[in-house]
Amino acid sequence: MLESLPGFNVQANDALGLYEFGNSVFVRAFGFRQIGFVLDGIPLGRADQFGGSPVFRYVDNETTWRVTASQGAGDVSAPSYASLGPIVQYQTLAPAEQAGVQLSQTFGSDDLSRSFIKLESGEHRGFSGYLGRSKIDSDLWRGPGTIDREHIEGKARYRWDGGTLDLKVVHNDFFDYDTPSISKAQYLGTANDPFGRSGREFGYLGYVPSLPPTVPGVAYSNSGYNQYYQQAINQRTDTLYGLDGHFVLSPDVELRGTAYYEDKDGYGVSPEAYATSLASHRAQRSIIPGLYAPLGLQYGLSTVAGTRQARWPGWPYSWVRTASMPACGASATAITAPRPATTKVGGNPAGQPLLDQPVHLQRDFWSTRTSTQLHLKDTWRLLDDRLTIDYGAKALDLEYEIEGQRNPADYIAGRRPLIRDRWKDGFLPQAGAVYSFDRQQLFASWSQTMALPQGADDIYSLASPGAPGPEAETAQNLEFGLRTNRETFNGVLAVYGSQFDDRLQSYAAPVPGSGTTETYFQNVGTVTAFGAEGSGVWKPRALGDRVAFNGNLSWNNATFRDDFSTFDIAGNHVPDSPEWLSQAGVT
Repeated sequence: MLESLPGFNVQANDALGLYEFGNSVFVRAFGFRQIGFVLDGIPLGRADQFGGSPVFRYVDNETTWRVTASQGAGDVSAPSYASLGPIVQYQTLAPAEQAGVQLSQTFGSDDLSRSFIKLESGEHRGFSGYLGRSKIDSDLWRGPGTIDREHIEGKARYRWDGGTLDLKVVHNDFFDYDTPSISKAQYLGTANDPFGRSGREFGYLGYVPSLPPTVPGVAYSNSGYNQYYQQAINQRTDTLYGLDGHFVLSPDVELRGTAYYEDKDGYGVSPEAYATSLASHRAQRSIIPGLYAPLGLQYGLSTVAGTRQARWPGWPYSWVRTASMPACGASATAITAPRPATTKVGGNPAGQPLLDQPVHLQRDFWSTRTSTQLHLKDTWRLLDDRLTIDYGAKALDLEYEIEGQRNPADYIAGRRPLIRDRWKDGFLPQAGAVYSFDRQQLFASWSQTMALPQGADDIYSLASPGAPGPEAETAQNLEFGLRTNRETFNGVLAVYGSQFDDRLQSYAAPVPGSGTTETYFQNVGTVTAFGAEGSGVWKPRALGDRVAFNGNLSWNNATFRDDFSTFDIAGNHVPDSPEWLSQAGVT
């Protein structure tokens, strides 16, 4: 639904978009973590896969009614502390007035099976509701392993002459195996891969290879054993409760409010090379009791748990606990529940994890985000309602706190630092205007925005306790356009410009001994973006109003204005912001 809109660049690792680390959404010069996502009036917060709330965990096709997106400046009243401009709002279906059952079953390649059932109660004296469940089981399309997802979604509604009250519950539980990031050389087969892999199906190994030890007497000390798939696992469980009320107090006064509570739990497993584990073990063994020497490739287990909630009328209060001990042996069986991390029997990647024998400790910390948003908005209608002007402003106060042992250096130093940071702006203005004439509309908008620094946990878990934190990203967005609505054709043409200050950009650094990279964020200065977009839908009369053609074309120029550290990036294009983007379809 999103990729049919102008300027949106949506990518997924698999056909159903289930592998989260392969999903990305970009619009103009905004990345996935700079877009605000809202579900039935509930802000979804940050989009991090580890500890965050990516939108694809909370929606199912059969229960989604519509998706509304603002590419440049979302409504000032939208509840989001993550947006630098764009807002994407998902609205789920209301319960039906008649009772009914919906069933579907899908089969596909890679042993894909998807089943769906939805039960509608029908409306009885103002009460109605539905309960839906989908279950997906599939093999990975590249490399060994599976993807398993269970999604349960329910909504109950009570309506009366003076308003409606909705209660919704979403529960999402999924487990999958990782697929590795690959380089261009690995894809082309010029990387001299020791296992002969190449091409688009380059994946992890489904067997434990036979490799010579790099340390005499340690059979599984060769870092090549990190390519065994049973040491790359993700599991997440998220449950969201929402209560939404709409009360009509008089013909001119309405009251709306949304309260929510979200609970999350999960873990991930990644391998760690013998040499890396040995160095960390030696640094900690005289300080931390109960550590065991590594036996080979280590089984690194990271767990996450937390809640996110709002008080009515309020916006997100959240905390997340992260614990990680990348120091255990490998496992031959899928871990289906979070456990402590340890070494493995004989150090064999296919061995049973010895969960009571940690090699070294890395992370045990809490992080808390508290956001307060106030907004004021007004609308003027002039020239016999042909001209509509919206203007308003919001105040945003963001507090961040992290406490605990964030990395091996904290354990070695015997410290549990408490780090606090705060970003606030009391006046973030926004204005928009629409002038209607005949079947056309001229529109314009301008906004100033600020967002919580993306990747805050990653940044603060690596920094020394006294190091300054990142600056919050800010942006100014300007847009002009023309829209036409005719009997057989609807079209939009827009030009826009955005300027980011203190832009946070990700860059990847290799994780020692794992063969993978880890992403960090750093302020890189100013980024400017400008471009043009056109889109339209045509339903020709000659085809009896049965066929609709749609398409869009975007030109986008997003570049860095400053160099970063020793990197000469000024003038370079921002990653994943394509200069030309087109899409077309027929329904």
